[in-house]
Amino acid sequence: MPKHLGDAVLCLGALRLLAAVPGSRVRLVCPSQLILDLLADQGSWQRGSAAFVSAKYSVAVLLAPSMRVALAARKAGLRQLIGLPSDGRGWLLSQRVAGPDQALPSQGLPSLLPGEHQADAYERVARHVVQSLVGTERFGPADRRYTLGAPGRDRGRDAWLSTGRPTLLLHPYSAGLATKRWAMNDWLELGRLLRSAKARPIVTGGPGDEDYRLAAELGTALEAPVLAGDSTLSPAAWVSLADCVGRQLLCDTGLAHLAAAAGLEPIVLFGPTDPARHAPSGGTVVWGGRDLSCAPCYRSPCAAALPHACMGHDPDEVAGLLKLRAGPPPGAV
Repeated sequence: MPKHLGDAVLCLGALRLLAAVPGSRVRLVCPSQLILDLLADQGSWQRGSAAFVSAKYSVAVLLAPSMRVALAARKAGLRQLIGLPSDGRGWLLSQRVAGPDQALPSQGLPSLLPGEHQADAYERVARHVVQSLVGTERFGPADRRYTLGAPGRDRGRDAWLSTGRPTLLLHPYSAGLATKRWAMNDWLELGRLLRSAKARPIVTGGPGDEDYRLAAELGTALEAPVLAGDSTLSPAAWVSLADCVGRQLLCDTGLAHLAAAAGLEPIVLFGPTDPARHAPSGGTVVWGGRDLSCAPCYRSPCAAALPHACMGHDPDEVAGLLKLRAGPPPGAV
């Protein structure tokens, strides 16, 4: 399993295809306990583990595309390895899964990137496995939905009530490439516009220092409640909070994928990365790199002649998108 939140959410369709094979016992392997906890109740698979467990006749389905994962499976004694031959690991695989006939352009991009949308790539691997095991040639659409359980729903709703029933969720941090983040000055300008529209924002973030710093800076400037650092919600509780709030604005981050998989419609600001590969399954993607010759790009720091032009989203335009969804939040009672 991939260890990043967004990639793990995009695996849901593939995991359910594998779990539907008669007589199969699917065990999730992921170094992130947060991911294992999030997906534990999403399908008929066994409780996951952080490392591969060798067992006779076991098949290791490598959804994570790296060489490191393939080497770990071999080291654990597994001999049947199936996956995409990415990152130069083809020689380690017992079955190589072919990519799409018409792959997305990849020149100058990292070798780990798929030639299609990431969810489609995961499901391509799963369909290959199912066909090789049971000979099935026809597949229905994979179920990519995330279903929120009662504990997460209750915690998120409690957070919404205790913070004054906010009507707009802002999440300024994006892990990985710093170039995926919208400038703080733009967040602050957006906040000024939203205050004039009488929106009641809440700012969320994660437990990391930089994550918390950005959330706290924005929350303080907007005089808005902040849930970050020690008050960070679990992903499931965050989805429930986002549902109660009703409107969400994020950069390209894993929580955007989780929100979309849960049936929400977040507004997601994309910049250097490629929406054709990484867009959430729902909501509105605003891609600042659409008309730039240097995009998509996965470099950091930015080396463009006009640095960070791909994240130059106009706060007025973003505010306009948010106002289109004005009205009582879906979770309001």
